[in-house]
Formats: sequence, structure tokens, C-alpha cells
Amino acid sequence: MSEYLVGPFGFLGTATAYVLAATLLMLLAGLRLGVRPSGFLTASCVLLGVVIISVCVSAIFPIDQFPQDGRLPNFTRAGIIHVVFAVPLFVSLIALLLILPSAYKRDEKWRSSSHVTLLLGFLTLASFVGFFLAPFYLRGLAQRATGLPVLVWLLLTGLRLRQATSEPFVKAALLFATTVTIVIFVASSVLRILSSFAPLKTNPYLYWGLVVLCIAMGTFSFRRGIVELLAYLRERKMESSLR
Repeated sequence: MSEYLVGPFGFLGTATAYVLAATLLMLLAGLRLGVRPSGFLTASCVLLGVVIISVCVSAIFPIDQFPQDGRLPNFTRAGIIHVVFAVPLFVSLIALLLILPSAYKRDEKWRSSSHVTLLLGFLTLASFVGFFLAPFYLRGLAQRATGLPVLVWLLLTGLRLRQATSEPFVKAALLFATTVTIVIFVASSVLRILSSFAPLKTNPYLYWGLVVLCIAMGTFSFRRGIVELLAYLRERKMESSLR
């Protein structure tokens, strides 16, 4: 999946990475504010922070393309940095999905989500192990299988926060950021699949139009989410002071 960051449509993969990082950042704030404080929640937030940083670094330093015969490429410095940061990304993500259910169990409102999150954590761990056991020509498929339960968890958690939060704008911001992430992910997947059948001759106007569109969508979703989150925090602070 790292090869989504390179090639003629690499900007789509890069946009996905940054929007995903922005979404995870808002999710971190939502979990911190919406779930009962505990040591498990603190550990989960720290792990989520590591994932956010690793995603951004991996987008800044794209990987080198692997030859079709499975040989290792001649790694550049950017490729080495990408591979190094991929390790804490996946390890922290799996640990997050396995630890977060313990934080949910300490909150009556979130207790029902603990079993589903734990199941998705074990599915992520199983698919991650399968990535190393699969033959080279199936590793791309195995890695996509690793991302599927993560996206399901992201969607379910966003919807759960949307239900638990009373502010309509915060609900809309969480759902909008999740939707934009999935749309860009699907768009990059479709273009990558099409390019594997035949080389795509890209019109420069279409190319730069898509670049501007992805940047605009990512910037708007991040700005909308942050603005509404700050408004929500201000209102909570005012409510606390009145009490």
C-alpha cells in the first residue's frame, strides 16, 4: 500500500495519508473528551499519537518501488525512513486496538463497543501476521486486508462519537472527515487498479485539477473539524465555569 505514494497518482495516496492523520487527530481529541479518563485511555491516546506521527512521516518520505520479481530495491534515504516508521505505525495501531477496549469497559456509555473493537484488533493482528507469511505476489492484498478492519473501526468509532456528542456541528465534522478519508482512499484504489491493467495517459489539466481538488477537500475537512472542535471545547469550558 506504500506504493500508493509514488507514481503518476501518488498525490492521491499522499492526500489520503494527510487526511487520515487529521481524522485520527480529531478522533484522539474526541476519545479524550468522550471516554472516561483512565490509564488505559491515556495509553491508547499516546499510541494513537504515535500512529499520527508515523503516518505523516511515511507520507513525507515515500517508499521505493519494489521490483516485480520480489527482490529488494536499492533503498534511498527516504525509502529507509519510510520503512523504519512503518514499524511503529503498525505496532502502535495493533496495540491501540487491543488496549482501547479496556478503556471502554471503564465507561458505561462505551462498554458496548469494547468487544467489537477487540475483535477488530485481533483481525488486524491476524492480517498483519498474514502479510509476512503470504507469498510476495499476495502481500499487497494481505496489507489491504490489514487496513480494512482499521477503516471499519475508524468508521464505527466516528459514528459512536457522533451519537455520544450533543453538538450537531461536531457530529457533522466527525462524519465529514471520515467520509472524505474513505472517498479519497477508494479513488486512489480505483486509479491504482486501473493503472495496473494499462498505463494511464493523464491530461495535465485533469492531473492538476485532481491535485487541487484533493488538497481543497483535505484542507476543508481538517479546518471544519478543528473549528467545530474548538467551539465545542469553549462551550464545555463555559458550562464547567457556570457549574
